[in-house]
Amino acid sequence: MGGPPPVLYEGYRRFLQRRLPDQRHRFERLSSGQSPKVALVGCVDSRCNPTTVFDARPGDLLIVRNIANLVPPYRLEGGRCCTSAALEFAISQLGVEHLVVKGHSGCGGIKACIEAVAEAAPDTEFVGSWIDLAREALGQIHAEPSTPDGDALVEAVGQRSVMISLERLRVYPFIAQALAQGRLQLHGAWFDIGDASLSWLDRAAGAFRPVVV
Repeated sequence: MGGPPPVLYEGYRRFLQRRLPDQRHRFERLSSGQSPKVALVGCVDSRCNPTTVFDARPGDLLIVRNIANLVPPYRLEGGRCCTSAALEFAISQLGVEHLVVKGHSGCGGIKACIEAVAEAAPDTEFVGSWIDLAREALGQIHAEPSTPDGDALVEAVGQRSVMISLERLRVYPFIAQALAQGRLQLHGAWFDIGDASLSWLDRAAGAFRPVVV
């Protein structure tokens, strides 16, 4: 008791030994403030940390993580929302130039939304009301002529949810203003955990295209 869990202790030790020597001057510069160019809404899933996927350095990304990388509709009433607050901070205070919503394969939050609609999900105090934000995406997929099932359904709903989150972002006044002034760009991304492939949303085509490097 009194110390960090072994996985954190060992990680910190590796950080001190391997990464800090090359980044010490960067941390010294960052101690006076941050000015990231990119903000990213990602999932809390432990398998797809954005800093790992993009090999980001300290200060590169402002990351907002929640279950299923969901953006709630804009509203002033109805209590506190850390995602909305973080977005306002990123746009209005830090002036980020790019805002990315990144989904991923096999998302447990998306699966839970699908199961909840099928009345197969367990009761929860907080998770259920949050993942209900993905129900709109599920409804759109079910309304299409051919509805996938299994993993394909999870992927289809997850990707559609990213698109819906981007449309919700456009309604936030401080985001709408930044977009109108040309100070901000919105992006959708998709990460496949199995093969570590990244896809980027082609808004004109309404589809995700592989990122080739």
